[in-house]
Amino acid sequence: MKKLKYEIEDSTIAELLGVQNFTNKESAILELVKNSFDAGATELKIKFLKKELILLDNGKGMNIDDIERKWMHIGKSTKENEYLFCDKNGEQRVYSGSKGIGRFALARLGKNVKIISKTEKDSAVFWETDWVNNDYKIIDEQKYKEGTQVKICDLRDKWTKGSITTLKKYLSRTFKNIVMKITIEFEEEKYEIEEFYDKPKFGENCLSIIKFKYSAVDKKLECVITSDEFLDEIKKYYNGDHKSYKEVVDIYTEFSDNETENQELKDVLEGIGNFNGEFYFGISATDNDANKFLYKYIKIPSKYDGGIGLYRNFFSISSYDGSKDWIGLGVRARKSPAAATHPTGDWKVRENNISGKIEIDKNENYMLRDLSNRQGFEENEYYEYFLKIIEVVLEKFEEYRQEIIREVNKKNILEEITEEIILKKILKNPNNIDRLEEKEKIKLIEEILNLKTREKKYKEGLKETEKNFQYDARILNVFSTVGLKATSIAHDIQNDRNIIDNVCENLKKALIKHNVWGKLEEPENQKKAAYNVPKMLINSDKINKKMSLFVGTLLQDVKKNKFKEERLNIYQNLYNIKKIWERDYGKLNIELIIDSEILFNSSEDIIKVIFDNLILNSFQQNKIKDLINIKIKIEKIENMLNVIYQDDGKGLHKKYSDKPMRILNVHETTRTDGHGLGMWITNNTIKKTTGEIKYIGNVSNDFNAINKGFHMEFTLGSEE
Repeated sequence: MKKLKYEIEDSTIAELLGVQNFTNKESAILELVKNSFDAGATELKIKFLKKELILLDNGKGMNIDDIERKWMHIGKSTKENEYLFCDKNGEQRVYSGSKGIGRFALARLGKNVKIISKTEKDSAVFWETDWVNNDYKIIDEQKYKEGTQVKICDLRDKWTKGSITTLKKYLSRTFKNIVMKITIEFEEEKYEIEEFYDKPKFGENCLSIIKFKYSAVDKKLECVITSDEFLDEIKKYYNGDHKSYKEVVDIYTEFSDNETENQELKDVLEGIGNFNGEFYFGISATDNDANKFLYKYIKIPSKYDGGIGLYRNFFSISSYDGSKDWIGLGVRARKSPAAATHPTGDWKVRENNISGKIEIDKNENYMLRDLSNRQGFEENEYYEYFLKIIEVVLEKFEEYRQEIIREVNKKNILEEITEEIILKKILKNPNNIDRLEEKEKIKLIEEILNLKTREKKYKEGLKETEKNFQYDARILNVFSTVGLKATSIAHDIQNDRNIIDNVCENLKKALIKHNVWGKLEEPENQKKAAYNVPKMLINSDKINKKMSLFVGTLLQDVKKNKFKEERLNIYQNLYNIKKIWERDYGKLNIELIIDSEILFNSSEDIIKVIFDNLILNSFQQNKIKDLINIKIKIEKIENMLNVIYQDDGKGLHKKYSDKPMRILNVHETTRTDGHGLGMWITNNTIKKTTGEIKYIGNVSNDFNAINKGFHMEFTLGSEE
């Protein structure tokens, strides 16, 4: 058979791979910078003239053979099977290119291009194109030095002083390691490109630095945080180290289901390869906030604000230079918009609070693959888990900072102010103001100032409370809406309850009347489950009765009298909850250790929300068990209930072994189908009674009837 080859017009190639392939003029220039870098150049000059753009480097250059066999061979790269090379100074570099299409950045910048290139041993070569015709020749003149000169004419863009500033900042962000000196010349001015994140300073560029590195072999992530955000006075309120924090996270444990070994997950986590990074956190504050939270700095004069860039060796990856939120910081913040002071909500860093760099390697992280247009990554499972690991880094910083803020905020709770004795005296009899002694007048002024301070703190407290409740309401409104839909459907089902309860029995009677039932009961007609009608009717009857019971329970739970505060018999309330759960879920066995005489001021909804969520959590975490044993022990001490809750299930996931209180965080879950709100709602409800969760773990010494599984101790408050 005769072989054929595709033939494509040069102008079409230039349009597709050049003009349309590069999103902006800066990214096109970056491709030419990469060409000089891969040529081993140690110097590159970029000159902007009125109608021309000239690039001069001192790299290894090209000879006639390079032009014919490599430069003009589209889609072929001399670097595709190579990784490392040495520059002119003998320093090792990693090739930035691999696909052989970067040269078409020239077409994005101008309609006509002229190149003069010379190697160390060969004569110079002249090549020019208008993207229709390509011509070249050898130049024997000796004036040309080793390197490449590119002249681009008929420029497609207008270059102004403003766009040069943009280019300078863009190159400083996208070229991470200054091993090649880059100079920009424009209107008789020269600009040198310096690395963007060069020697960051606290109080000037950022407040905290988060360094991290991931080891693919042992699947461990090391996070080291150094901070200068707070005054040393904070030691009065925070017992930990407010200047530094370190944690090593077992990523496999973090992402696994804690039950069976997941070799596929291990392979993916190893296949990602080693990588590291550095984030810089900075936020401005008001004078008032600085006083409240003991911030060291009000403003950061030169705060890093370039987003987070992803660097493969010396260059950032196109579309991952920090200009776009590729990590999804905005989505994370919108999903959990709680303030750092929120007692239970998760504070998340905002896009404008953090910037930095993540460094990967062309060889080490080869499973993170570029799209053919260099504008992104293949969104494969390696990239998915790569993003998840980065999110763990952010979470560790967020948890650390929020812990500090919460502790400091305790001092901002409204304090008792001494009684206004003089003011009361005057209010009782205004004529007393004329009889005040000098000391009493000074005291009166102090009392008035104290009142103003109290008013100010009260207003601030109201704003903070309002902000926190807005956050809670957003989440709980979703559940309320779902609940309203469910109760609406439940009412419809309740109306048809008589039909549902008797449908299977009525079907059986109808089949008997039509002389069909006897045939259906014959053994040969019951061999296959799909044709065993009597068995199907029995199963359907069980399901219908269970659904009928569920509907009744649901409608009972939302009755308005459930929300009325009254003096409750705690044993009776827990017994009612136990009875319903054991009825609906046969594998549950709930033991109550509660004095039947305990009376407590509360409302049924509070007790039900707490224990329904705890029992549901035990059930969902241990579905594979044939029997789940739960023990609930409650004692009344003064106006508080002391509660111990325990099951004999698999216990906490390994990732919570060091920080079990993490399970209380909003959206925290190990189940792929979980919402992560059950324990958060439980904690919120407990706190609103002025109670507190004291302990979460897997083993209890005081309550050892069950010596494994989940264990939790907490208190509930009363209005007594």
